[in-house]
Amino acid sequence: MSVVLEAGTRFEVCPLSPVLGAEVVGLDLSQPLDAATRESVYRDFVRYQVLCFRDQALSKDQQIAFTEQFGTLERHIARNRGNDNPLVHMVTNLGGDGKPSGEVKSTPWHTDKSFRREPSLATILHAVTMPPDGG
Repeated sequence: MSVVLEAGTRFEVCPLSPVLGAEVVGLDLSQPLDAATRESVYRDFVRYQVLCFRDQALSKDQQIAFTEQFGTLERHIARNRGNDNPLVHMVTNLGGDGKPSGEVKSTPWHTDKSFRREPSLATILHAVTMPPDGG
């Protein structure tokens, strides 16, 4: 489905399955979204529950700026070694030497902060390097 908003922003929302998930094509998340686009993306999130924005090269600050358009961010309770920003939690399988360790510390299935009286609206993930298949 192609979406054209009054401000002239054009993007597509392509369902990934009959159950949940959609790919959003045509937005540059490193740039602020206008109000109409932000509302449309939010409605798509509510409808599909999982949105995938491919080929985004975001710095930590850009990821934070994109995320803050949808609400107040929460700090992760764990501190990352070598991460200078407490609003970004990094998950990696690279050891201190920069080589794959074969382990990722977040491998068990879990739901972020579901134990809270008011759980988080969403978790936003930015995959920098993905395996060629699986994972």
